Amino acid sequence: MISTERISDKTSLLLNSCGIDRTEATRRGSVRPQGRVDYHFLYIARGECHVVLSDGEHTVGEGGLIFFFPGERQEYFFEPHSGSVSYYIHFTGRDADQILRSLGFFGKNIFKAPKNRELERIFEQMLREYSLAQACHESVTAGLLLSVLGLASRGVAFANAPIDVEKRARVQSAIERMYADMDKKLSIAALARECNFSLGYFAHLFRATVGMSPHAYLSHLRVERAKNMLLHTESSVMEVALAVGFADQNYFSRFFKEQTGVAPSEYRACAP
Repeated sequence: MISTERISDKTSLLLNSCGIDRTEATRRGSVRPQGRVDYHFLYIARGECHVVLSDGEHTVGEGGLIFFFPGERQEYFFEPHSGSVSYYIHFTGRDADQILRSLGFFGKNIFKAPKNRELERIFEQMLREYSLAQACHESVTAGLLLSVLGLASRGVAFANAPIDVEKRARVQSAIERMYADMDKKLSIAALARECNFSLGYFAHLFRATVGMSPHAYLSHLRVERAKNMLLHTESSVMEVALAVGFADQNYFSRFFKEQTGVAPSEYRACAP
């Protein structure tokens, strides 16, 4: 079984422990004046958590994230009968500080984010790997931990974006449709109508959410799938073109060269 508290400078990221706490009839929480030797992350799946910091008590609601760095005082609690559910992670590693900072988790302890079912799903997979402790589990849990932290950072970015949750969900549905149906002739105007937005407003919200226009993002998805097929399958260029929504091989080849600088056949020939 993995130790619940340790430090490591021999591996990039290492999970020390993780679990799910459910508050029922008794108050739950921790007070650690000297903190822990490792990093501590809390995700509030349901209810709320009360965190005591140097500037007073803060209430963190559903979807919220709490981080404590090594040696940092920790005090937090969940009120009895609140029905609160929290996911906790303790981790270490030589790159842990750099990873957290690159994801924007520095300068404060509490971050607002929407409830994230995908984060919860990956966390539960990580908890299973940690609990079973089978061969290579430390490598597997480290990868899943990085995914959890990345999704947490994305949630914070969504929370800070100038677009409300309901509108963002509609844009996300369009993104999922682009990915699932890129082999079809997709119309950006039709996607906008499916979201009940005008084309101009849809483009504005899409750029605010993703950082690029709908057309540019769809082109990005198509190029990435085409690259993958050219490198890792024996599909012909025509088959690749059809798989990413082009009925004309010459048109696809021109599109691919515009996006990458090389023709599909050249890209395949230069593969390592």
